[in-house]
Amino acid sequence: MTQYCRIIQSFFTLLLLLCHATSAGGAAEGPAPKDMEFFERPIRPLLAQNCYSCHGGDNQFGSLRLDSQARVMKGGKSGPAVVPGKPEESLLIKAVRHETLQMPLGRNKLKGEEIAALEEWVRAGAPWPEEAPAKLSTGYPDFYKKLTQEHWAFQPVRKPELPNVSRVSWARTPIDRFILASLEKAGLAPAPSADKQTLVRRLSFVLTGLPPTVKDIESFFQDRSADPYERLVDRLMASPHFGEQWARHWLDLMRFGETHGYEWNYEIIGPWRYRDYLIRAFNSDVPYDQLVREHIAGDLLQKPRINLQERINESVIGTTSFRLGGGSRRLHSISRDRLRCSRQSD
Repeated sequence: MTQYCRIIQSFFTLLLLLCHATSAGGAAEGPAPKDMEFFERPIRPLLAQNCYSCHGGDNQFGSLRLDSQARVMKGGKSGPAVVPGKPEESLLIKAVRHETLQMPLGRNKLKGEEIAALEEWVRAGAPWPEEAPAKLSTGYPDFYKKLTQEHWAFQPVRKPELPNVSRVSWARTPIDRFILASLEKAGLAPAPSADKQTLVRRLSFVLTGLPPTVKDIESFFQDRSADPYERLVDRLMASPHFGEQWARHWLDLMRFGETHGYEWNYEIIGPWRYRDYLIRAFNSDVPYDQLVREHIAGDLLQKPRINLQERINESVIGTTSFRLGGGSRRLHSISRDRLRCSRQSD
């Protein structure tokens, strides 16, 4: 459930970034697209994940910052971090190779392919996207820039190495290895396996938000198949209550409300249409990317999702999220109140 909530939260972060980019207008042309693609895929994430905590906007150990081309070329107390075209003479490359300093500080040495990527980047002249001439030290532009560089949702997808654990047999899936590693690091042991009564209750609350029915309990206890747990999951996910439960998580994160909020708190007409749209989407297992498209531009899709049974255009309903979120309701209320005040003053 936590992972799915993070995915939903990342969608609204992306939505915020799209709105900011639209209002900011187009940017000036930068270096070659090929160079920029190489920088954005392996290089920027490497710097963000391994360097910015000590050499970024918050901390500058050795007076060195590595979050812009100008600062990389300026370097710190030891001189320029990078000599364009010359990886052998660049202090950054020497440090990640552990030839002089051993960087990243307090972490394992970078993998061979990561070091090779940095070497290739320096050899190509250390290309970097063009930066604004004025330094923006505070405010939203810096926030968005840092978000796109460091937030997990905007980093390339990677398959991490499984951590070493002492009780390997306990882990049934690769995810279990990461959980067990954290437990062992904290000096804790896994809890014993839950009994059937506890298991069916937990599963029912997580997937449907409701306690299990007598039929659910009896079916689970009487199931003699090889995969009774998986079969119970399938039954609960086929329940209409599954969509009601998980649509609620989405609505909570977008701050959905059926009134305008703020001081006047007037009722909104028809917000239940969006609520029921989400419930149907979860129960129909609509792909996440399709749901995102419908929220951003559901009225512009060439092939909208049509609900033949209800005779409605599902896709276009998704765009009402712009109207029903907490921020949009408050702005609407403020604008309405200012208009009333101006009329009274007239």
